[in-house]
Amino acid sequence: MSPWVIGAVAGVAILAASEGPSSARPLQTTLRSDARKAVVYISDQIRSFVDVFDLSGTRIGRITADLSYPSGLFVDAEHNLWVANLGDRDVLKFKRGKATPIGTYYSGNSNPTGVTMCPDGTLYVAAGYIAVFPRGHHHPTRMLTSQYGNITSVTCDAAGNVFATATVFSPPGYVVEFAGGHEPDTLLPINLENPNDVKIDAAGNLLVLDAVTPSTVGEYTEAGQPTGKSLSIGNVWVQIAILPPGNSVFGVDVSDSAGELVSFPRGRLEQSYTDSGFASTQPYGIAYDPG
Repeated sequence: MSPWVIGAVAGVAILAASEGPSSARPLQTTLRSDARKAVVYISDQIRSFVDVFDLSGTRIGRITADLSYPSGLFVDAEHNLWVANLGDRDVLKFKRGKATPIGTYYSGNSNPTGVTMCPDGTLYVAAGYIAVFPRGHHHPTRMLTSQYGNITSVTCDAAGNVFATATVFSPPGYVVEFAGGHEPDTLLPINLENPNDVKIDAAGNLLVLDAVTPSTVGEYTEAGQPTGKSLSIGNVWVQIAILPPGNSVFGVDVSDSAGELVSFPRGRLEQSYTDSGFASTQPYGIAYDPG
């Protein structure tokens, strides 16, 4: 698959067109003096930047250095931002408050769309398969492949079990588990049209985004059993993040080209994260750093 095409979500083609990064005057590229407060990151693929917002929705920074069609985002326990950098087929690590990467992780001839880190420091990159980077390695030492399709997103629980969404041509889509971060994968009994993202909440449950119209976020046990909590968005979300302790969910809404914070499972809009510089339908990744 071309690195310039990473999929289609509910009929919305997520494409990297020939347009380059925005020529608009950039925002400051480091955080303000309140650098330990909560921040929200949102990536824009076509214009190749990551916006930085405070929790109230004010833009406080923009990251552009070395970014090429940034996709999935992740914040680790040390407050580093990880960017699945689709255009350059690598993953970039940014120290909080810094505008240039402090590390580059090479995923090979693949299209990285998601990234996570387990508590032991192992980095997992979703790129059709899962590239596995033990702590200190900048190249993968092994791969995890799913018998159920191409891996699109990845997350990890406290015990080091890895969960991923896998698709053939959605529908169908699948949610799978790699116990202990090893093959083979186990199919979970979660039946959705287009599961595009999965996250672990503070209680150890899975939140799974079904990126259809309208999109839904459902909560499941790690065994794939529904807890009865589910959120219907109305528009099309493509990725999610969780606000601890799990009573609110961030999402990237490609229908409105914005990030949103919505109460879970009530569905009340609590905050929007907007930027006129977002390319139409192209904001994609979202991550939350509690500070």
